[in-house]
Amino acid sequence: MSTARRPLARRVRLYRALRTAHLERAHQLDPASIVFVERRYDFDDQVVDGLHVVQASPIGAAALVARQPIDVLEVNEPLMTSSLSMTALAVMTVRARDRLRRRRATVVTYAIANSDPWPAAPGTALPTRVRHGIEHILPPGVELVGGSADPGEATIRSATLDGSLPPVSAVLTEPVDLSGQTQSFTTVARLVAPAGTSLAQTSVEVTVTIREVSAEKVFGAVPIAVQNAPEGWEVTLSQPTAEVRLTGRYTLVHPLDASAVMAYVDVQGLGPGTHRLPVKVVYPPEIVETAIDPAMVEVTISLPEIE
Repeated sequence: MSTARRPLARRVRLYRALRTAHLERAHQLDPASIVFVERRYDFDDQVVDGLHVVQASPIGAAALVARQPIDVLEVNEPLMTSSLSMTALAVMTVRARDRLRRRRATVVTYAIANSDPWPAAPGTALPTRVRHGIEHILPPGVELVGGSADPGEATIRSATLDGSLPPVSAVLTEPVDLSGQTQSFTTVARLVAPAGTSLAQTSVEVTVTIREVSAEKVFGAVPIAVQNAPEGWEVTLSQPTAEVRLTGRYTLVHPLDASAVMAYVDVQGLGPGTHRLPVKVVYPPEIVETAIDPAMVEVTISLPEIE
């Protein structure tokens, strides 16, 4: 089990009593640090592997979130009597830290099989998270890092005769097409009103972050040249070719052909005999040589035969 010495993740889940079911669910959710007070009878240590789990007292849990920057605090069953004081203390600590950070953390919660204790009045506008719809189709050589919507919330209103608001977890945008995109960009996307609702705004700005990927290329049978050999002397190599593996940005590595790579050994200053020398490689700048096979060759230098 992890200890408090390891910094907490930006997302923290807070539990009074931790169960195996919570741990199993954590493996499927976004990465987060789990802070809890006590173990339930069905706690299984084997399920903890791969998770950051910290046990602390209620005051210790508040101290942990106070010392470290938290972006999201998830609270389990916030109105449960046994955990109410711990929850309140942790949330107040996060809000106090927000004032110092000048950045507001998100506090979220969930309750199992409970009705909403504060239902929205009919016709009441409700701020709702906006989720971008990105069609993940990109050309070779780039990858999608992520996307964000601005503003991140949209206000929904009831569009039903009785004025009620249906349960809505997020408002989606129309799909953002990534076809042909190779760099990060910002575009305007229309919002799609959930059934039974209307929207106070019709569109948001969606910023899509794209980055170039690394690529690797293998050049087999690159001839090994001999440099600075004495004129007229015979030079033979134990292996005449080498395999060269290069890595770099896709746009630099992908177009390379064999003419861009040269392998050689330098025999300057060496006399007759057999020498073990490194194989050196010349290739374009901003590219990294990751492997040469063979890295060393035996070079035999012989005096020219006199007739």
